[in-house]
Amino acid sequence: MDELFSWLLHRSVTASCTILAVLLMRFLLRRAPKKYSYVLWTAVAFRLCCPLAFPSAISLFNLLRPVREIAAPDSALSLQRPGPWSAALRAAAYLWFAGLLIFLARGAFSYIRLSGKLRTAIRLKDQVYQSEYVQSPFILGLIHPKIYIPFHLEPQKLHYVLLHEKYHLKRHDHLIKTGAYLLLAMYWFNPMCWLSFYLLNKDMEMSCDE
Repeated sequence: MDELFSWLLHRSVTASCTILAVLLMRFLLRRAPKKYSYVLWTAVAFRLCCPLAFPSAISLFNLLRPVREIAAPDSALSLQRPGPWSAALRAAAYLWFAGLLIFLARGAFSYIRLSGKLRTAIRLKDQVYQSEYVQSPFILGLIHPKIYIPFHLEPQKLHYVLLHEKYHLKRHDHLIKTGAYLLLAMYWFNPMCWLSFYLLNKDMEMSCDE
């Protein structure tokens, strides 16, 4: 677990640089269709997931070499060596793991609880269901996702709501959002990842509206 946490620290530093670049590009594209801002977040996901680094002579990551050496698994300050720094990183690793378990448990509990409430949902048509527990439309499920909407929507509003939700399904946004939550659970200690998760969801909804 120590080596995994050290690797995550390294990824977190490099991903933070990517997030800053995405925020800049997102600002420059503020008048463009939101689908472009939405696509930019794939670069952040790649940085958080990819185990490989791509060195270059001119790179923003070279400016962070001292920090990377501290967080890198092959650093001179390795977790395998005894000392206060190693003990502190090991304690941080256990704290990170506890936070990860809390995130996963919270997500699982929310999913199970919501699924239980929606057992009484009434099928409207196809994969669309109505429930008294639904305040605003959403999609639930990974393998066989369903659209849940509140009762008594006006016909015109219902038409646009279903267009919106079905476009989410077409883009597999429900899977992307789940993956983003899992990444946030892995990197919960990084405030930049929290900001990314918030803006990703915002860009997802706005691009879908467009």
